[in-house]
Amino acid sequence: MQIISSYDLNRVFRVLVVDDNAEFRTVLTKQLEKMGGCVESAGEASSFLSKFTTSIFDYDFCIIDLQLPDLYGDKIISWLRESEDYKVRSMPILIVTGFPTELATDIRLDGLTTALLSKPYEYSDLKEKVSRLLKGHKRIH
Repeated sequence: MQIISSYDLNRVFRVLVVDDNAEFRTVLTKQLEKMGGCVESAGEASSFLSKFTTSIFDYDFCIIDLQLPDLYGDKIISWLRESEDYKVRSMPILIVTGFPTELATDIRLDGLTTALLSKPYEYSDLKEKVSRLLKGHKRIH
């Protein structure tokens, strides 16, 4: 059963996650799968960027941690937002971090294309953020 009723329930959503904490990635993946998501994940920025640029699948949104060992997450977000490709530039992003005050000041949080979820979070908060991003993504594609 899919939980996100505000999205097209006949379609699985695809998400790419980057977080260096393997346990957290596992829990987050299970939560997203429970919502009907198909999840790919990476433990560092370089792997995330490789998967993002070479995947044959279109992602509905990305989940990015700010504190990564090889590149801060806000640099990934800037790369996505500055892309010449509209699909990349408009990719919805959920920032999930234990350090929300470390978010770069140039990252605009509008709740529809870029949202913030602070660790630790409640499952219901994750569902709400994912639902909003998916609704926003559906409008722009």
